[in-house]
Amino acid sequence: MNMKNYINNKSTLRNLNCFLILFFVFLMTSCGGGSGNSSSPANSNSNPPPPTGAVLQTITVTSSSSSVAVGLTAQFTATGHFSDGTSQVIQSPIWSSSSTATTSISSTGLATALQPGTAVITASSNGVSGSSNGVTGSANLTITPAILQSIAITAPSVNIALLFTEQLTATGSYSDGTTHLLTAATWSSSAPSVATVNSTGSITSVATGSTTLSATANGITGSLTFNVTAATPVSISIVENYGTPNYLTQASIPTTLYLGNVIQLTPLVTYSDGSSMLLTLPVNSSSGNSVVTFDSSGLLTPVGPGTAVVSASFAGLTPASITFTVSSATLTSVAISPSTFSIASGSTQALTATAYYSDGGHQVIQEVAAQPIVWSSNLISVVTVSQGIVTWVGAGSAVISAAFGTKVGTASVTASP
Repeated sequence: MNMKNYINNKSTLRNLNCFLILFFVFLMTSCGGGSGNSSSPANSNSNPPPPTGAVLQTITVTSSSSSVAVGLTAQFTATGHFSDGTSQVIQSPIWSSSSTATTSISSTGLATALQPGTAVITASSNGVSGSSNGVTGSANLTITPAILQSIAITAPSVNIALLFTEQLTATGSYSDGTTHLLTAATWSSSAPSVATVNSTGSITSVATGSTTLSATANGITGSLTFNVTAATPVSISIVENYGTPNYLTQASIPTTLYLGNVIQLTPLVTYSDGSSMLLTLPVNSSSGNSVVTFDSSGLLTPVGPGTAVVSASFAGLTPASITFTVSSATLTSVAISPSTFSIASGSTQALTATAYYSDGGHQVIQEVAAQPIVWSSNLISVVTVSQGIVTWVGAGSAVISAAFGTKVGTASVTASP
């Protein structure tokens, strides 16, 4: 080998070594072995790490609202302040309420108002990274009574005839989930030339067309649209009605009445299109107050033996009338129907009480406010009873009583598990 070849071989070897070194450096960098710009896994802790070397010193608690109505919520946030002057939101502090009766608080800081009062909401740093000394922060929350959120209007019918009068009902839904009848709502009609509405929610149709009836309370409004048809009234009758969709027709009303047992009478108008309407107009009596009396709702109370003619009129129609005889017979017994029954868990049973009299007659005792009938259960741990409706409470047997006048009727009930 001459000198020239030797020098060339040495140069080639040196170049080869440099290439191999560069190649291995490239491989190491591509596989992440270097420390350049390689990424690291994201911090999986729910709380961001505190500033390096900083210690949590105080916590400030803030909320979306310092006052909330029963049934509504407020979101609380805890912000930590560190020794190096920095601050950050603490994602998972330990939350607590000073009054669990008024306010509950979730692990995420969402407070739910339970009943009126006050509560102190506290966030504790226990378990928070960077805190070595149970740092806490708090804020006050005032819980106000439930507020009205919506109003629903209901009516016997939204398609009414001319000269039609019916009672509307406004029901309010509140923030605590309850509903209540609104007796102080302000009523209005979008087209008084079609139908008017008075301060108690009674609508009267005036002309054909459409109108929207609204009820407003506490800044909340509910509405319902009515259509007035061209139908006209053709007849009037008197029915026995207790505020339900069902009523006893005039031909079916018993005409013998007994002292101590009241009945509810209401005028019913039938229209040319076959529809009918219960009126809010009163029923009148020609007997004065010696035999029967009426209140403004049409509740008839027998007050002495004798005969009384009651009548109702409307819009020039032939008046309806019924002749009642108030008996002097005395109450002999009270019976409950059914007298023996079973009731399953979570269910109810409706009972009927009937009064029997010394003349052989009888009359169902209706569940009205003025009727002096008293229901009771001898074991309220098994069933309860109110206005003739028995409600299951627990397994067992019980006796239901209905007291009317000087007599008591009973029924036996078995409540299954």
